[in-house]
Amino acid sequence: MTNAAGVMFIHWFSYLMIAREAHERAVAWREDSPSVVSGDGLVAVVFAALSVEAFINELTEMAARSTSLSPPTENGVMTDLGRTLSEIEDAKGPVELKYQMAFKILSGTTLSPGEQPYQDFKKLVQLRNDLVHLRHRDRTDDAGYVSPMSGVVRDLQQRRITLTRGRMPGDVPGGTSWLDELRSPEIAAWACRAAASIITTLGEMLPDDEDLGIAFVKQQVSQIPDLA
Repeated sequence: MTNAAGVMFIHWFSYLMIAREAHERAVAWREDSPSVVSGDGLVAVVFAALSVEAFINELTEMAARSTSLSPPTENGVMTDLGRTLSEIEDAKGPVELKYQMAFKILSGTTLSPGEQPYQDFKKLVQLRNDLVHLRHRDRTDDAGYVSPMSGVVRDLQQRRITLTRGRMPGDVPGGTSWLDELRSPEIAAWACRAAASIITTLGEMLPDDEDLGIAFVKQQVSQIPDLA
């Protein structure tokens, strides 16, 4: 979009669509070659997490531009939003804090850490961090069975959406690395839904009477398609 402050390109939506495309490929791959595991579950996790980070960062800049180009509204909510999120960014604060402060400013309260959509959002961010800052995250018991040390991966195992081996008839015993646990269409779907849910929840709280930039963000949020 373009205004008096120049051109600003919005990328969060593109990241989310890349994650969704990875999910679609993972589903198609399983249908075509059930015995071969696709890496698209990992792609979906990374790009879904990128989308939530891009959304809050681009919203921060949009809020700052909005208040610089027009007088603040009576309650000054976008001024507070832009200023607060910018300070968190300057202090290199985590993306989770940015979202919680955005919810606090827009609605008067933060989200419960143990409830949705925040719960899966936080797990998604942690999983992305584990993938990007890769190190050994497996443990092996005395019988030689491999299991993940990550609490996030163990939680996803319990939801039965990972590629955990040894739990189904005919499976080869021994387990598998935590990284390979995530290479499933179900993990891809979970990542896409986690990202879409936190973005939609926050986006729907944005005021309706702001400038073109905020209106454009709200329009994009409303266009997030349901996952098939």
